[in-house]
Amino acid sequence: SRHGVSSDARAAIRRAAKSAHMLRYAPVPVHGDPVPANMLAAGKGPVLIDWQCPARGEAATDLALFLSAAMHTRYGTGPLTSAQARGFRRAYGIKRTLARYDDIAPALHARIAMHCLVHDDHTALKAEIALLNRLGQAGR
Repeated sequence: SRHGVSSDARAAIRRAAKSAHMLRYAPVPVHGDPVPANMLAAGKGPVLIDWQCPARGEAATDLALFLSAAMHTRYGTGPLTSAQARGFRRAYGIKRTLARYDDIAPALHARIAMHCLVHDDHTALKAEIALLNRLGQAGR
């Protein structure tokens, strides 16, 4: 494997990045930084805080950031378990956005891995590469 990224993950990234579907999306309001450090527990559930990066963009990017092993490693207590990720997906519930995320997740998580390289965070990078490798296996 090259830099720890399996051949399955590299193939999944290439497929997602080449997809014309990846380039087409309807911009929606996004938080831009939905990481654990920007969430508070509230009576009716978690609340996003720190709205420094709001924009109109791809809803799947917020999902990728929240589900990112790297972001939970950098700003939380470690990567989500499979059960936690499934629970989040069920609670999120917007099927169209979840399907879009599933289509382009390898490319989105490759971008997050590059963020880790830029910030020289090898622990978070290793966590994100492990997630990419799981996504690559699932996409075979």
